[in-house]
Amino acid sequence: MEKERHYYEHIVGVQTEEEGAQSEDRLQGLFESKLSDIDEFELEKTQEDLEIIKITESIVDRIVLEYGGKPKSLPIDNVYLLTPNKLLEYSKGKFAGGLHNPLSSKIIVERNQSTVVFASTLAHEMFHLKGYKSARIGKSGSDIHLYRSGITMVNRKDIEAEVGEEKEYFTVLEEAIVSECVRQFLDILAEENAINEELIAFNQIRDYISKYYESIGVDEMRIKVFEQELKYIENSPQILEEIISYSEIEEERQGYASGMYDNLIKQDKEKVITLERYLERQKMYDLLDNIVSKSNGKFEYGEVFDKLAHSHFSGNYLPFARIVEEVLGKGEFRKLAKEFSYLLEQEDNTEETKDK
Repeated sequence: MEKERHYYEHIVGVQTEEEGAQSEDRLQGLFESKLSDIDEFELEKTQEDLEIIKITESIVDRIVLEYGGKPKSLPIDNVYLLTPNKLLEYSKGKFAGGLHNPLSSKIIVERNQSTVVFASTLAHEMFHLKGYKSARIGKSGSDIHLYRSGITMVNRKDIEAEVGEEKEYFTVLEEAIVSECVRQFLDILAEENAINEELIAFNQIRDYISKYYESIGVDEMRIKVFEQELKYIENSPQILEEIISYSEIEEERQGYASGMYDNLIKQDKEKVITLERYLERQKMYDLLDNIVSKSNGKFEYGEVFDKLAHSHFSGNYLPFARIVEEVLGKGEFRKLAKEFSYLLEQEDNTEETKDK
C-alpha cells in the first residue's frame, strides 16, 4: 500500500537538494505524527463516527474538486474527537468547537450530540485543510513555516517570526469562502441517509417558521436571510414531534414553531446554531457586490465567487486578481490582501482557527 503523502505542493526558499530533502522529511514527519497531549481528552471513534467522517470527507472532496482543488485523503488518525467543551480545556480557553493545524494536517472536533453540528464543524475544518498548501523554509531545511494555506498568504519577510505569529493576508476571505462551502455542504448532506432524519426535521421546523413570518407580513428579504443564516436547531426531531402534536392545523403549527424558536433564542440560545463567520461573510458579500455592480453587467455574482473559491482550492490567484484589477483598478488586488487580513492575536478565537 502506497504511503500517504503530506498536503504541501510547493516549498519556498529551498536552495540545495539537502534542504529540499530535509523539508520534505519534516513535513512528512508532522503529517504522520500523533498528538501526545490529547489522550485524556480524546474520544474513541464509534462506527457511526467513522461513517459520518467518511460521508463528510466525500462531500467536501466533491466541492473542492468543483472549485479546482485536488483533494487528498485525510488519514482517520489525523482526526481527533473530543466531548463538547473539552476543546476549551485542552486549548486552555483559546478554542471551542473545532480547530485544524495546517502544518501537521490535524483536525480536532468536539463530538456534539447532533450529528449535523458534528459533520458541519468537521467539514469547516476540512475545507481549510484541503485548500492549496505551500510551505517555506526558515533558517534551515527542517525549519518549516506555513506560506500558503488556501487563499491565505503568510508574510515571509521576517524569518525570525515564530510559527503562528506571522502576518497573514486574505485570512478574512478564507474564512468567508470556507463558510460558504459549509452552506453548500449542508445542502448536499440533506441527501445522505446517515443523518437524514435530523435534517428533515430541522428543514420542516424552519419551513414552519418561514411560513409564519410570511403570514404576518415579514419582508421577503428578511425571511431569506433568516433561512440562509439558520444552520441548525438542536433536538430538531423531538421539537418537530412537539409541533406536530400541538395541532392538526398547519397555520397553528407555524405559529407554535415560531413561538418555540423565539423562546429558544431568549432562554436557550446555544441550541440555535447559525452559519459561522457572519462578519467575514458580510465583508466578502460587499466586495463581490461591488465588483458585480461596477462591472456593468460583465460579471455575475456566481462567476466572481467561483473564481474566488478557485483561488482558495487551486492556489491560482490570477483569474480572480484579473477581475479585481479590471473592474476596481490597478493595484486593488494588493490592497485587498491587506484589507482582508489580520494578525492571529487579534482574531476572535471562540470558534475555529488554523493554528493551535
